[in-house]
Amino acid sequence: MSSGPGATRTTLLRYADFDGDTEPDTVVRTYRGEGADLIALYPSATPDRPRVTCSTTLFLP
Repeated sequence: MSSGPGATRTTLLRYADFDGDTEPDTVVRTYRGEGADLIALYPSATPDRPRVTCSTTLFLP
């Protein structure tokens, strides 16, 4: 499988408790190249729906 500039990839950033329920939540980054990405926090209680999303492109010049 090619991982060229058009390929979409997802990377696990952190697996830890972020909401205080003592269950590990999942934070991932999904990106295509360096120009578009999405960071998402998936809580353990609802792993099929992200609680918070953002893009790092908001912080780039």
